[in-house]
Amino acid sequence: MPHSIVSPSVVAHVMMQKYGYALPLYHQESEWKRIGLAFSRANLANWIIIASKEWLALAYGRMHEMLLEERCLHADETPIQVHNEKGRKNTSKSYMWVYASTALNPTRKIRLLEYAPTRSAHCAETFLEGFSSYLLTDDYVGYRSIKTAGHCLCWAHARRKFVDAAPAYAKETDGLENTLVKAGIDQISQLFDKEKECKSLSPEERYERRLGEEKPILKALFAWAENNVDKLLSKSSLTTAMNYLLSNRDGLTCYLKDGYCDISNNTAENSIRPFTVGGKTGFLVTAPREPKPVLSSTA
Repeated sequence: MPHSIVSPSVVAHVMMQKYGYALPLYHQESEWKRIGLAFSRANLANWIIIASKEWLALAYGRMHEMLLEERCLHADETPIQVHNEKGRKNTSKSYMWVYASTALNPTRKIRLLEYAPTRSAHCAETFLEGFSSYLLTDDYVGYRSIKTAGHCLCWAHARRKFVDAAPAYAKETDGLENTLVKAGIDQISQLFDKEKECKSLSPEERYERRLGEEKPILKALFAWAENNVDKLLSKSSLTTAMNYLLSNRDGLTCYLKDGYCDISNNTAENSIRPFTVGGKTGFLVTAPREPKPVLSSTA
């Protein structure tokens, strides 16, 4: 930065501390002061904003272009709170969206996050304009408005519904033996076991292996759910888990269509996790102000 001794490594350190480890700038200000450097939090914020606009925005734009060329994308969103955002209360719920290349494509590892004051489907529509391959998400209805994409749903979410249906005591004992809950979990776990076996395969080999080994498991799983769902209480959590399978069959089997598609959305969820664990009530950020010129290193 002109008229400043700020180095790339210093800016990278400040950014990583704030966004990687959720360490607020006022804490970082104290750490710099402790080692004898009077860097104010305003300086730190200015460095982040200027470096982002002048350098990272260019890389972000190119990565965005590359992401839209992918055969399969992951997407997710999580609520956050923003302080001092113009025209909005501090208690307003905002969202951080994440878009990621599939972990099954080793040539590109792209994770892009985008802030939005809303969870509107328009956010995903705008970001993914021009994307026409497969999109892997949870079952949030907003993603369905992207008509140009094939919609794959996450099997980790489906399995989680069966885990949540287990009685509290059964999760800590062998009480799941010979129950429908265990049967559902075991059948879905077979899919994940098969995915581990073909992780090192090429997309073409993975596609063929899935049709031969996973498609029969899926067929048996859906038939099992159809045969048992009417035997349960209509409002039970296990009924909810089975109905989720049956009502989302197309989305849950969509991954079979392309060897680049993953079976779960864990890639996106892991990428956005810092925003969910950055604080007890969620990740809280402060809206940036326009930076003032950086005139000296200790101003």
